[in-house]
Amino acid sequence: MQYFDQIENIMVRSGQLVMQYFRQDLEVYCKIDGSLATNVDIENEIFLQQELLRIMPDAGIVAEESGAQNEDREYMWIIDPLDGTKNFIQGIPHFCICIALTFRGEPIVGAIYNPITKDLYYAEKGLGAWLNGKNKIAIQDQNFENTGVLVVVDDLQLKHIKLQQELKSGCNNLQISNRYFGCAGLDSVYVAAGYLNFIVFENIAWWDVAAGMLLIEQAGGMVDWKIKSSDKSISGRFIAGHPSIFKQFYMIVDSKICN
Repeated sequence: MQYFDQIENIMVRSGQLVMQYFRQDLEVYCKIDGSLATNVDIENEIFLQQELLRIMPDAGIVAEESGAQNEDREYMWIIDPLDGTKNFIQGIPHFCICIALTFRGEPIVGAIYNPITKDLYYAEKGLGAWLNGKNKIAIQDQNFENTGVLVVVDDLQLKHIKLQQELKSGCNNLQISNRYFGCAGLDSVYVAAGYLNFIVFENIAWWDVAAGMLLIEQAGGMVDWKIKSSDKSISGRFIAGHPSIFKQFYMIVDSKICN
């Protein structure tokens, strides 16, 4: 894997930076869109930008806190320095760091680091998805009639309270359970690892999903990303899941939930 060693080193140091502030006093800011950021988001984003540009100095950047730089470049680093900021502020140990490298808008490298467990989920296009560089991640066949289906749907619209009933009635009365963890990056790696089966996010930013999209694809899952404009720094809709249920679930969500 071409970039693994360099990115592993960066992500581990990034995680150490984040963890030194966990459950400590933080500077918390309310952004224009109403979401929250902390001094940790900003400091870690600066660190990641500096280190990733050492790997590919000519690449552009799209980062959550500072926005886009050199958007005309074919290669772009996509950075979420702290996914799950609200969890982090509240002292809930469920957050991660996400980075991706895209070529002409498509992810070719993705990495998501959980600084609590010190697990690094990593993918390169065409080379699969890996946990800590050693264990290959691949979505396995699953008998959903026995296990049920575990889904994550974002909490942006009250109409999503209907999702469980809609999916159950449209999918031969499979047992459908919904979860919401407040960290899209970790939700994505859980799909890639087979812990979650289907996820839906509306109005989610590119930096939240670029790395996870590649991880899911390289692990054998299916994804759909619809943007609202040609600018991938703008939010869009992200749906992903297990290949054996994705098409059926997608049709239900697309027609009854997201319209």
